[in-house]
Amino acid sequence: MAKPNRKRGRPRLFTTPEKKKKFYKMLGRRVFLGDTFVEWRNLKEKLGMNRDSELARVLLDRFVITENLFQGRPVHRPHGSPRVLTMCPV
Repeated sequence: MAKPNRKRGRPRLFTTPEKKKKFYKMLGRRVFLGDTFVEWRNLKEKLGMNRDSELARVLLDRFVITENLFQGRPVHRPHGSPRVLTMCPV
């Protein structure tokens, strides 16, 4: 009986260095929401957004605008996004 062509032990996670780089690059983009995941999804749906990155951009822009208002700085639309002021009025 022939032995199967499989090495003993744990199988390798990455078959090429490119896959390893891609995997770690992807991990660097993740944000762990924990218990707030349901709220995140509900807000994303309520605002009609398709991607998590869109919601993150709107929330960050909203934060910058609000911070500028409280500190007396001129308000501008970060990253040229007109959507910030219409979807999340200040």
